[in-house]
Amino acid sequence: MNIRSILRRSETLVELVRESRNVAQNVRNIIRRRSQSYDNVSFQEYLSTHTLRKLHIGAGDDALAGWLNTDIEPGADDVFFLDATKPFPFNDNTFDYVYSEHMIEHISRRDASFMLNECRRVLKPSGIIRIATPDLQVIAGLYAGNGDPDNQYYIKWITDRLTNNTRDYQPGFVINQAFYNWGHQFLYDGELLAIALRDAGFTDIQRCSMGCSEDEHLRGIESHGKFIKDDNVAAFETMILEGKCSRES
Repeated sequence: MNIRSILRRSETLVELVRESRNVAQNVRNIIRRRSQSYDNVSFQEYLSTHTLRKLHIGAGDDALAGWLNTDIEPGADDVFFLDATKPFPFNDNTFDYVYSEHMIEHISRRDASFMLNECRRVLKPSGIIRIATPDLQVIAGLYAGNGDPDNQYYIKWITDRLTNNTRDYQPGFVINQAFYNWGHQFLYDGELLAIALRDAGFTDIQRCSMGCSEDEHLRGIESHGKFIKDDNVAAFETMILEGKCSRES
């Protein structure tokens, strides 16, 4: 076989590979469009059957009862597709509550700003947002808290699960994991998150303990401890802020 024939066959193979990739991408696009269309039907069904409307963003496979549970990669039949970095498919003043747990750190600060503005738009006047996310101040504080038993437990817990046969429990390793593992893009401390909420138009911002809220509809909804199988670790690393929409209808 001469060189020209080999090249001709190679070009054919390359073209076949390219076409197969295009077909695969088209199939993925069709599936996503269909899933989004189905989700819009589900959204309307939820809105028509609930007078108290609660939007759960980043639900994964944890569907909260009475909430419209959404995620960019739904993990259960009762969790529906929503890309929170794009315009929400809801009218203004639609929801009474918006809740998101360990999600905002997975998108850029710019996308988070957009998401929070959309949350404010779709919330009713005096609606409430509740955001749970890892606390940068706690993570960075691992350097200064070497003698604290909670710090030591957290460092050991993370290290044991993310290393192979390593028993060198160093805060620097854990801090790096918080920034670069799990798809994290931007970590907040309390002030940074409060600024982001205020910039989006929320007021009366307050910090809450896990599972606790002045509003009965926002109590006991955290599931991060169940997801990682350790409530103590979840409580240690998580901060929760609530804010009110506070605008006229």
